[in-house]
Amino acid sequence: LLNAAISTPLSDIKIFFPGRTWAMRARLESNFCNSNKNPTIFIIGDAAHEMPPSGGFGLNTAVQDAHNLAWKLATAYHTNDSRLLTTYESERRPAAAVSIAVAFDNWRRGLTVPSALGAPPALLNVARSICSPLPNFFFDTAFSIARTLVFSSPALRASQAHLAELLNRKQDLPLFFPRIDLGVRYDQEALQAVLEALLNARHPSGAEPYNPIFAPGHRLPHFTLPDGRASLDLVTQATEKGKSPIW
Repeated sequence: LLNAAISTPLSDIKIFFPGRTWAMRARLESNFCNSNKNPTIFIIGDAAHEMPPSGGFGLNTAVQDAHNLAWKLATAYHTNDSRLLTTYESERRPAAAVSIAVAFDNWRRGLTVPSALGAPPALLNVARSICSPLPNFFFDTAFSIARTLVFSSPALRASQAHLAELLNRKQDLPLFFPRIDLGVRYDQEALQAVLEALLNARHPSGAEPYNPIFAPGHRLPHFTLPDGRASLDLVTQATEKGKSPIW
């Protein structure tokens, strides 16, 4: 794939695999490029940031990195002007910080559900460490027995009431964050962006909807122009011609 993506095939490529299993973490690199004045090396995706999978922000954030960088590289190539490349880190690092903060907060909220059912995270980790070396058959059997015992327990009614309270207060694991997924903005510092996103994610009535805003640093809203074209078509046409997008 790498040779197919570049004009000059490389014969000395080596792929190193550390041999370790996946571990959940929350990490944000201090730099997304090698220079703030004349960057020539950039990192995107998991190389720049890692986050818990709760909420599905990892792939979204990586695609946003690629989108932000791709049109700037194309513009620099066609215009011989690389000034736009200096904005990649300043725009994408705060946005990645938002994804990490919300994903981590979402993971912590997800722990309230098993805790409400009488299965605190520490107990789940012990059970996983015990069962992981066993074949799936033994794990599935043990899980079925445990589930039968739990659901036949008189204490379940209290657990169900606690869980219902969590769900009613929307303190469980949410799955949809339209304002955060679609409302990525490039006019904020990292701390301000993170605080605003966390307040949105923990809104009492659930994550707020995405409302398009016609302002610099925001996603260009979709609307129909007088000649019948879509507003987003102007961005595509400008990029295909090697010009800086109008937005």
